[in-house]
Amino acid sequence: MQKLDDFPYLVLSSATQSYDLALPSFGRFERIEWPLDSEGEFKRPLRFTGLLDLEAPHALAHLDSLVWAVVQIDQDDPCEWAAGEDGTMQPGVVRFASGFVLFRGARETALSIFAAYKSGASLKTPLSAFQDRSGVAIAGDYGTAIAGDEGFARAGFCGLAKAGTPGTLNPRRPLREVEYSSFGVALAGVRGTAFAGTAGVAVVESGGTARAGNCGVAIARSGGNLCTVEVGREGIAISRATDGMVIAGDKAVAVASSGGRWLKVGHGGIGVAMKHMETLVIADEALVIAAASQHNSRVRLGRQATLICRLGADSGFTRITTCGGALEPGTYSIWNGELTRHTRDENVEVLDISFLAWKEKAKARAPSQAPTFASGVPWWEAARSHDPLAEILPEAMQEGQIILLCADIPSAELEAGRKDGEWWLGAPFGQGELPLIDGALCCLVRVEGEHAFEQGGGEAVCFQRGTALYRGSLRGAVAALRAIGADTALDGHVALAGHGGVARVPSRMEPMPPPPPSHLYHTDELIVETPYNVLRGDRTMGRDTTLAVAGDEGFAICDGEAHAGDYGVARVTGLGVARVGRGGLAFCETGRALAGELGIALSRRSGGERRTSSGLAAGGWCGIAISEPDGSAAIAGNGGIAIAMGTGMARVGTHGVAIGPTSKTVDLHGGSDSVVVARDGRVSGDNRALLVAWDAGTERWIAAEVGRNGLEPGIPYVARNGRFEPEAPVVPEVGGEGHRQTLH
Repeated sequence: MQKLDDFPYLVLSSATQSYDLALPSFGRFERIEWPLDSEGEFKRPLRFTGLLDLEAPHALAHLDSLVWAVVQIDQDDPCEWAAGEDGTMQPGVVRFASGFVLFRGARETALSIFAAYKSGASLKTPLSAFQDRSGVAIAGDYGTAIAGDEGFARAGFCGLAKAGTPGTLNPRRPLREVEYSSFGVALAGVRGTAFAGTAGVAVVESGGTARAGNCGVAIARSGGNLCTVEVGREGIAISRATDGMVIAGDKAVAVASSGGRWLKVGHGGIGVAMKHMETLVIADEALVIAAASQHNSRVRLGRQATLICRLGADSGFTRITTCGGALEPGTYSIWNGELTRHTRDENVEVLDISFLAWKEKAKARAPSQAPTFASGVPWWEAARSHDPLAEILPEAMQEGQIILLCADIPSAELEAGRKDGEWWLGAPFGQGELPLIDGALCCLVRVEGEHAFEQGGGEAVCFQRGTALYRGSLRGAVAALRAIGADTALDGHVALAGHGGVARVPSRMEPMPPPPPSHLYHTDELIVETPYNVLRGDRTMGRDTTLAVAGDEGFAICDGEAHAGDYGVARVTGLGVARVGRGGLAFCETGRALAGELGIALSRRSGGERRTSSGLAAGGWCGIAISEPDGSAAIAGNGGIAIAMGTGMARVGTHGVAIGPTSKTVDLHGGSDSVVVARDGRVSGDNRALLVAWDAGTERWIAAEVGRNGLEPGIPYVARNGRFEPEAPVVPEVGGEGHRQTLH
């Protein structure tokens, strides 16, 4: 039998091979197991099975799963031929413990990608693109882009973008219960269609359709019309387009900021329409707030449903509800300030409006200049071009001076010097080990006085006094170092890409977890499962921070600091910071996601290291901010939308929407003329803000405007005893040690 020595190998495998045996979504991984008695070292047994070719026995690869994966096995990945039930080696079937997941998702897509790799065919054609090793699929106008779990798909005018996995990985086990998330991001242009699976994000432009699965997010961008957005259970559907449709499943959130034809909220969900909607469908135990006057509107009310709206242009807010028998469930009309029930109960069917968008034209965006780290220019100009808000002392770096890249140190402390006998550490000209925290401020320091190399090897320099020449983001620091000729600064940890390109730095290996506690065997207790961990990331990346920079409509992905231009996508894991320009998408886990005007920022768990600190999602003017982990924050500017899915806070400016839809306690605030809705927690606002909260005691929603009925601006209130009562604010902690909490 042929030896396994012709690496790398490509393997087609099932994503789940037993109750607790699952491949991660993307990237390098190792599965380790611990002895049951927790004595001794962990091991890497060959638990996964896959096919090297399609002629091999299919049953051994567990291909009965709904989701398949394509895995690359390299020289350092232990593997061997698999044995059949009779113990004989099976040609074309291997067992492995580690590798690189190139794709995980729909089985037909995995099969196509596997066949393309094996035949040497391209994953991209003029009208189609599959996810490649970067985890991104990009197709142009009229094209189809398909990515898997944790993948990114972008399609242009009239294109189709699909990402993530709909449904479940195992029919006996819902996807949301397994240890990783589907999390795919699909972006489509004008008149395009974006589909994202469970826990995914789908974004579309004018005249398009965006659909996301359970726990997903579907968004129609600003400046368009005739869009349809739809999301499954516990998801978020947001339309900033005019004359569109918004459909949300059970316990989901629906927001229409520009009015439209249709807003439908499933059982127990929350909906907000900032302008007039022609049809409102409110399922059992759901809530809808219509901030503008509703004239000539049709309303379908389920059982225990509530509508809070203005019946006339000059009237205050009215609560219309089927709770407590006030009204019967059914179909109603609002006309000339009056609510009238239809004599015949009608089913309100969802309309198809896609055919109406045929006049929508593609939006031409001129290619921007690719970001570069220029040489031969003053270092302070190079740094300023990459970080306009940095603190810079524009003095030349002279030959013989020691310039260190280090963590942020206050200028006063640097000038005075350390008095405690300890030392600061820095990397000379950005080389060697970097004592930096992902996403935090850093400094370029000119060493003055006594210094020494750190004992124990490495290139780090110890110092006690110096002058800060630069204080700002890692991106600006690298630009400054490259400008003075330090071309190897952060070598191997920096990625650059131009307009529409992909800049991705491999993720670091997750830290080794501590072994589980010893297991004791009793007569009534028997341990049958071996403790294990799936470690994700690349061991060769070390522990240094990373930097990814992409141009407009590009993708920047790394652990540390990711920057993308207008309408780009930036994603970081762990404590990193993701920044995007106008109309971009920024994703973080427990760090910071910062988006410009009309941008979208999300703080959510999607992969990589798990931290205990919270995250921050911040969108600019008319931006969208969504935070999911407990303790995180969502902040959006005027006209923005901020949604806190976990414990934490949400803030919006004038004419914004702040929502806390879950039973987790939140702290919400809105500017003047905003809408603030909390199922559990504190609500506050400026003048004319509408506050809505669930009163658990009376089991109903209550609403009031700030400036009326005794509600004062800026005072937090809770719903209690059928009214709003003042409550002392409790500001949740956002960010961990070393975290910078400005929007710089």
